[in-house]
Amino acid sequence: MAKIKQVIEKDTPKGRISSIYVNGDYICKSLELPYKDNTPYVSSIPLGTYTVSKSQFWGGKHKGKKCLRFDSVPNRSGILVHSANLIDELHGCIAPGLAVLEHFNYSAMYSRKAFNLLCDAVDTVNEWEILSNEKNEVFPQKKKIV
Repeated sequence: MAKIKQVIEKDTPKGRISSIYVNGDYICKSLELPYKDNTPYVSSIPLGTYTVSKSQFWGGKHKGKKCLRFDSVPNRSGILVHSANLIDELHGCIAPGLAVLEHFNYSAMYSRKAFNLLCDAVDTVNEWEILSNEKNEVFPQKKKIV
């Protein structure tokens, strides 16, 4: 079981920007909607520790494509980690990116590449912890670009 840490770097009314680490190694940035009391489809995920598993989209235009699925967020279901370029494409999910741009409508850059790096680094079932960086600590970031 891989241990994933999502460290929130910036939480604003427009969105949440974080760094993602797997077993202590920096993998990528992430983009989410702003926190709105854990309301389905419009809120980021609350701080806490969750189970995340490798999965596939069940339907729609992305049916069969890989994703990571949160299994244990209270009062929520269907929360995914998937590639997305713009925050408007998220409905309570997380989009990885090699970089996140705030000045361009909160965009996850190279999201598909970052998603593939993340999927390669995790196991079938994983522990995902969402932490706040209230102390503004500097975390090591070893960029792994394949």
